[in-house]
Amino acid sequence: MQGGTKDNKVVTTLAKTFFSLGYVAVRPNFRGVGASEGSHDQGRGETDDLLAVAEHASRTYGNLPFILAGFSFGSFVQTRLARRIAAEQLVLVGRRWTVFRRKPCRKIRW
Repeated sequence: MQGGTKDNKVVTTLAKTFFSLGYVAVRPNFRGVGASEGSHDQGRGETDDLLAVAEHASRTYGNLPFILAGFSFGSFVQTRLARRIAAEQLVLVGRRWTVFRRKPCRKIRW
């Protein structure tokens, strides 16, 4: 919906980095992007799709550790996937958000 693709420079940099560290790097497009079928499903169907990708990777490459990494919408989907599979790490990349900090509480002496 926002023009994201597996060929985005952040996504390719993540994949190249993990590959250089000895991991198998898999970066599918989400549904409806590029030549993939389907249409945007608010992260629900996309999570199911990535679960199928993870299962395929396990069958193909064996029981390797999973590091889930995502950028923007991919980060959102990876957090959903992390609830369903055991991952060694979760790496999320997104735009900077404003952080609101509470003022420190005064210490109360009793």
